[in-house]
Amino acid sequence: MDLNKKILIADDSAVMRMAIRHMLKNAGFAHIREADGGRAVLRMLKKGKYDLILCDWNMPDTSGIEV
Repeated sequence: MDLNKKILIADDSAVMRMAIRHMLKNAGFAHIREADGGRAVLRMLKKGKYDLILCDWNMPDTSGIEV
């Protein structure tokens, strides 16, 4: 398993982002970024690529489906 994958966690809930980050770090992943909404995800995708995006379906500004 390649633990150098770049991962983006997108969720409007800080508690959920923290829980997912904690699980990924415990699994050995080191390159983890967070976004607090869909618009933030879209801005981050303009700046770089990610190998995996874990995106909440329901977010207030832009939904996960729209992202």
